[in-house]
This record gives sequence, structure tokens and C-alpha cells, in this order.
Amino acid sequence: MKLLIKLLFFILFLNELLFSQFDRGIWVVRDALTSKESIQKIIKNAKALKTNKIFIQFRALGKVYYPSKLDIPKADIDSIVLGEFFKQAKENNIEVHAWLNTCYIWSNKSLPTMDSHIIFKSKSSIIEPINSTLSAEGYFLHPNDTANITEVKSIIKELLDLYPISGIHLDYFRYPKEELHTSKLGRTEYQIKYSFDPLDALQNPERFIKERNYSSYMYLQNSYTDFLRDELTAALTDINHYVKSLNPALNISVAVKPNPIRAKHRFYQDWAKWLDLNLCDFIVLMNYNPELSNFVSNLEMTKLNSDTQRTIVGIATYNISENEITSRLTMIENSEYKGYALFSYNYLQQKKNLFNHIKMNVN
Repeated sequence: MKLLIKLLFFILFLNELLFSQFDRGIWVVRDALTSKESIQKIIKNAKALKTNKIFIQFRALGKVYYPSKLDIPKADIDSIVLGEFFKQAKENNIEVHAWLNTCYIWSNKSLPTMDSHIIFKSKSSIIEPINSTLSAEGYFLHPNDTANITEVKSIIKELLDLYPISGIHLDYFRYPKEELHTSKLGRTEYQIKYSFDPLDALQNPERFIKERNYSSYMYLQNSYTDFLRDELTAALTDINHYVKSLNPALNISVAVKPNPIRAKHRFYQDWAKWLDLNLCDFIVLMNYNPELSNFVSNLEMTKLNSDTQRTIVGIATYNISENEITSRLTMIENSEYKGYALFSYNYLQQKKNLFNHIKMNVN
């Protein structure tokens, strides 16, 4: 009986230990993969910051940063050194999460020169802000574009075949920051469902109200925003089912806007719903606001809308002072949040004094 009681207490202690594990993450931008020397430094420097999660960028702007055999644009990455990176990460109990930019696929006004780029397979899905031909951020694709989703899945499958990945981290999994935008695919899908062309109302609301009525305008506006939000959720559902079919233990995370109201109604990231439906295992708040009051406000709003034990707080290193950074790290360490992630490793490598300051102040 005593042995049984001891065993029960041990199990409870173990569960509590696992549940309360604090995560220290860092985003590693693709530039750190372009040389043998920079790749070799990642694990060493991550260890110095007591990191146990690395979000490493393998897809950005329609290009991949690992030795892929897929017919897509790719950087020339040293496969042997990258393999050694994963080996060292495993030996040091550091999880590697494959960071993939999804909807945001190109940044320049001139189109890419590579014929295999996703933009040429998905022209009808390019999101165009009203009264403009290019988003201020660059080119985004409608989230349910078949070619893009298929490419993302192929990348995930190939990465899992090549490396011991711990998770898939989706970034730019949202719409552009412009308030009003459409795509040919989105317009078509919406018209099939609602019998309206959303462009009519978005481009000239006064004429639309005059020709129809205000109630029709409000119906279209509300149903169109619901449609956009549902399309993003449907894309995440698709990716989730695919990833879990490959490996149920693989974690799925999404980088999200930190204010839940703004995220849901401006960028259509209904991340509270995503967590409730288990469409992702955790989220990473991009809580980069330099104003402390806004940083704290985002945390307080998240507590009211989400599961803090499935929320990692992203903290910027490029727009606040050294002491402010470590103050925010301490704040999260003493909170109920799952952990924090620093943006970015690359910036810290450029600012050695800042790197050393954080290293000396990490608990």
C-alpha cells in the first residue's frame, strides 16, 4: 500500500513537472543557414541562452532553405552541416521546429525570375488590396490556394523524411495588413456561396448601398469577413490533419498577432478558436510592441481569451533597451505562460553586447 501511494505521488509529481516546463525559444532567420560557420554556431549560442526550442526558417518568400529535391526555388545549403546541426540539437535536448512562411510569398514589385516559384502557379489567388495592385507588405496568397497548400505539405513531408523535426511552425499565416482586399479565387468562392461579388461593395460602397440598400451592404461586409476568417481556419485544419497523419506527436504552432481582437477582425486569425479546436498545439504571440503598457495589455487580453499554458510569448530584441528585454523575460518567467521566444537569433548575433547581457540574465 505504501509503495502504491509513493508511486501515485511520483506520477503526480512527474505530471506537474511536465506541465510546468518553461520553454525558452528563439527564431533563427534563414540568413543563419547560408554558411557552414553560421550553422555551426546556432546550437552553441542557443545553449548559452538556455534555449530548448529553435524555430528555424526553412521557407520564406516562396524559397526553401534546406537541400530539397522538390521542384521549387531553393538556397544552396550545406546538407552535411545541417544534418550535424540536427544531431547536436538532439544531443542537447533542443527541439527544432520548422518555421514556414505560408501565405506571404514574395516581397518585390518585380516578379521572381524562377519559373518554379509558387506565384506563377497561383496567380488567381494573389490577394490585391482595393485600389492598389500590391500590398505594402508584398504578395500574399489566399490561404486555401490548392497549389500553395500542396507545396507546404510537400515541404513538411520532405523535412520529416530528412530530419528529426519536433514541430511545424506556421508564420505569415494570415491576410495582409490592408483592411480591404480581394483575390480572384476568394471572390469566386464567395460568390458561389453568397451570390454577391464582394468587390462591388468594397470598391464603391456608396453606389452599392444606393443600388441595393444598407442592410445588403452590412450583410455582405459581415459575411465576407466571416468567409475570410473561415478560409484561414479551413487551411489550418487541412494542414493539421495532414501533419497529424504523418506523425500525431508532431507539434503545430502558429505565429499570431498578439491582440486577440485585432488578430481576429483585422488579420482573420481566430487563434482562440484554433486552440479550442486543437488545430494547433500552441501559439506564439508576436508581442513586439516597444511600449510596455501595450505589451502588458496584450498579455492581459490573451489571458481572457486563451490558454496561457499553450501560449509562448514572442519578445522583440531590436526595438527596446537591454534592461527592458530582460525585464520582459523575467515577467514571463514569473507568469503562467508556457514560455517566451526571442526575435531574433540573427539580430542578437549582430549585437554581441546585447547577446551577452541576455545570457547573463537568463535564469
